[in-house]
Amino acid sequence: MDRKEKTELYLIIGDPGMGKTTFATKLNNDYFIKTSNMEKWWDGYQQQELVIIDFYGWISPNEIMNLADSKPYQVQTKGGFQKFTSKAIVITSNKYLENSWRPEHRNSTCEHSTEESP
Repeated sequence: MDRKEKTELYLIIGDPGMGKTTFATKLNNDYFIKTSNMEKWWDGYQQQELVIIDFYGWISPNEIMNLADSKPYQVQTKGGFQKFTSKAIVITSNKYLENSWRPEHRNSTCEHSTEESP
């Protein structure tokens, strides 16, 4: 089933070893952790309710926006694709995202904008 609502997006920032990822795993028992050593692959992703992204500049702003959008989206697994239907994403990082992007992602233009709710 395709998603119809935007995925909730949360950011946890703190020093290394603080327990950011451990805290995020306590939010929901049905989680998938995506790390940079997995590269573009989402092997093991089975539409868990929560995705935890350990972020160190390796994922582009556009990829994050696509994951959080309400439009249908698929992630790449070795040998195929999997619909992304998770209800929430928690990004853990040592610094604010705008200070973390790799050089090739710093000038990336997001088609999405942040708007305040009325």
